[in-house]
This record gives sequence, structure tokens and C-alpha cells, in this order.
Amino acid sequence: MTSRQQDFARLYDEHYDEIHAFCARRVPWSDADDAAADVFAVVWRRIPDAPSDTPRAWLFGIARNVVRNQWRSAARRSRLFGKVRGLAPEAPPNPESVVVRRSRDERVTAAMRQLSDGDQEILMLSAWEELSGPEIAAVLGIKSNAVQQRLMRARRRLAKSIETTQPGLAQELASGGEQL
Repeated sequence: MTSRQQDFARLYDEHYDEIHAFCARRVPWSDADDAAADVFAVVWRRIPDAPSDTPRAWLFGIARNVVRNQWRSAARRSRLFGKVRGLAPEAPPNPESVVVRRSRDERVTAAMRQLSDGDQEILMLSAWEELSGPEIAAVLGIKSNAVQQRLMRARRRLAKSIETTQPGLAQELASGGEQL
């Protein structure tokens, strides 16, 4: 086995499950396998570019781009079908609704949807993907200290959104030992 094949196999074995989960939370479940496969197709082509110090963040950056491409493709496809059928395009299914089952989590997700796309993305990378500050910085292409500032602001805005849209939920979360 060549060095390139070994490097790819190591990345695939160590990170496939979390990359697949990342994709499954952002695209319809039926497209998650394809998205994860697309990520690793890019990885295969770019394996010489893989950083040795932050390969996980590099993979999440690729996954983020693949998911964005799928969103754009789905939006174009939806608009085209809407024009062809003479109907308004359907809203794409919300990946969170597939993952989040419990009422409390659905209420937090509803409050989170009130936030900007940037706030949602940084909160998901931190909470769902459990990426560190430096890893989030690499995924988003920003500096590490900017991650901490953005994350703090996003959490503040989420807490305010919960207080505004979901009265009592903040107390419920605090009583359960959870924090935003």
C-alpha cells in the first residue's frame, strides 16, 4: 500500500463516522451517504494537502463545502421543478427535525433558527460536532480568538432568543444542569 493510500485509509477509518454524522445533520438523511462519499472523494484528490496537525478540522472544512454545494444544488433543482410545474418551490426539509426528537430540544432548535446562519453554524460546530476552538477556526477560515468571540456572542443571542420565544425553557435547561 502506498503512503497516499495509507494516509487516506487512516483519515477514512478515524473520521468517517463523524463526517457522516455532520452531513446527516445538514442534508436529508437520504443524501448523507452521498455527501460523506463526496467528502472523501475530495480528500482522496487532495490527500497531499492534508495538514498533519489539524486533519479533523480540514475534513470538516471539506464537508462544510460539500454540504453547501448540495444545498445550492437542491435549491436550484427545487426552483427548476417549481418553474416546470408552475408551483412555488417547496422548502427543503429541516435536518434538525430529523435528528431532534425531544420536545425540549425542539424548542432550543426553534430558538436557534431565529439566529443568523453564521451563529447557527458556529454553535453546531461547537456543540454537535464537538470541535475545539482551533478546529472551528480552521473550518471557518478565521482566527482562533475570533472563534471564541463569535461563539460567546452566538450563545448570548441564543439565550436571548430562548427567553423571548420559549419562556421558561432557560430555567428548565438550568435546572437540568445544561448550559447554552
